[in-house]
Amino acid sequence: MPTDFNPQKYFEDCYGIIHDVDIAPQLIRIKVFSRQAKYVRALALHHSQKEIETKASYSIFEYFIKPTFDFRQELLSMGEDIEVISPESFRTEIKNVYNNIVKLYH
Repeated sequence: MPTDFNPQKYFEDCYGIIHDVDIAPQLIRIKVFSRQAKYVRALALHHSQKEIETKASYSIFEYFIKPTFDFRQELLSMGEDIEVISPESFRTEIKNVYNNIVKLYH
C-alpha cells in the first residue's frame, strides 16, 4: 500500500467499499416513510446524511454520495418505505429496477 494512501479520504463519498471512479458524488434526496425514518435517523446511511424535512408520516434525508451499486441495493432493501426524490437520473434507475421486478411476477 502506498504510504500516502488515505483510506478515509478515498472512501469518503462512498456508501461501502465500492469506489467507482466513473461515478461522481451527487446530492441525493430520499423520502423515508414512518418507522423506517426512525431507523435511518438512528443509523445514518452515510456521514453526509442530513435530515432536511420531518413530518409525521415521513422524513426527507439528503446525502452527498456516489450512487454506486451498494448504495442502490441498500435503498432497494427498504422496499416501499423509501422513495428517491432526486436526482432524476438515480430516481429513474431505481424505478427501472422495480419495473423489472414487477415484470418477473406477471
